[in-house]
Amino acid sequence: EKLYGYSAVEVIGRPAELSGEIDQSMEQIRRGEQVHHLETVRMRKDGQRIEISATVSPIKDLNNKVIGMSMTARDISEHKRAEAALRESETRYRRLFEAAHDGILILDADSGEICDVNPFLADLLGYSHAELLGKKLWEINLFRDVLSSKEGFIELQSKGFIRYEHLPFESRNGKRIDVEVVSNVYIAGDRKVIQCNIRDITERRRADAERMRLMTAIEQAAEGMVVTDAAGDIEYVNPAFTSITGYSREEALGKNPRILKSGKHDAAFYPGM
Repeated sequence: EKLYGYSAVEVIGRPAELSGEIDQSMEQIRRGEQVHHLETVRMRKDGQRIEISATVSPIKDLNNKVIGMSMTARDISEHKRAEAALRESETRYRRLFEAAHDGILILDADSGEICDVNPFLADLLGYSHAELLGKKLWEINLFRDVLSSKEGFIELQSKGFIRYEHLPFESRNGKRIDVEVVSNVYIAGDRKVIQCNIRDITERRRADAERMRLMTAIEQAAEGMVVTDAAGDIEYVNPAFTSITGYSREEALGKNPRILKSGKHDAAFYPGM
């Protein structure tokens, strides 16, 4: 009565109006067989659809002839909604995993075996997905220092979270790749895993090195150099600037280059410059 919203008086004597799934099982019932965990959708009195899991059993007389059936039903609507939400969440995660432009490596936290690897990382390393699965991290020799040793893996296990800002990585064809690695341990189902997010920072480090060389050249230049923002406020001066002008870097920053105005030119000169 509670499940369907009908009182016993309202339904006794009325046709059961079996659903398609139950009707298809009637032949088994007529043969005297029980049908277990039959999932179907039913309609409550108020029009609400509910999903149920039913067990349908034949009722037999003393001569073993089937004269009816009994059905026990359990409301599984919430369970089915939770299952659907979980599937949707897993699909979203899988899409992110597959489409990520960072490498993702999933390891068994106890054995160090590779459980999964996303396409970006497999391509970066020059291995197929199948070649990486089931291998130990140190068997593939991806890392040349910390993570290539079993001791490094033990450190990962014990700390639960670890970050390496720069690790030398080597692809299958010997190409050197600089990577940043963030690893953390978590429980996935009944299994403890380590997820390593691996970012290729080779270009970034190359650009940083180039900027460092450029800054070294500017810092050592004999000519005074000034950088301002769009409003004209000074953001950078090199050592030669301080030597030429007598202003320290601290005195110049935030000021406008007009602090160098001598007043020895006519009024039209300065706006023009």
